[in-house]
Amino acid sequence: MLQLQITGQIAEVQAFVHYLEEQPYFVVEEKEKEKGYDYFSLTCDVKTSLLKPSLRTLHELHIVTADQQKVVLALLDAKVEKEGDKTIVSGLSYDIFA
Repeated sequence: MLQLQITGQIAEVQAFVHYLEEQPYFVVEEKEKEKGYDYFSLTCDVKTSLLKPSLRTLHELHIVTADQQKVVLALLDAKVEKEGDKTIVSGLSYDIFA
């Protein structure tokens, strides 16, 4: 959660908060309002899912070579397709030590 303090002319602050509330990724909760002679200040809590990492599926592909050795590959977002007698496996693999 983020805390946002906006200070300015009343119409500009309200327009900005209204614009932020219309965005699908944000939930705005107004907390404190302060009105002065020539300014308006608003403190809001803003909740967003943009900063959270998306959950991705990890799959393990087990392959046996012709000489019976086992190889295991970890793939993110793996997809399997059949084309006739071929099986095509695709996905993302990262080596964090490379």
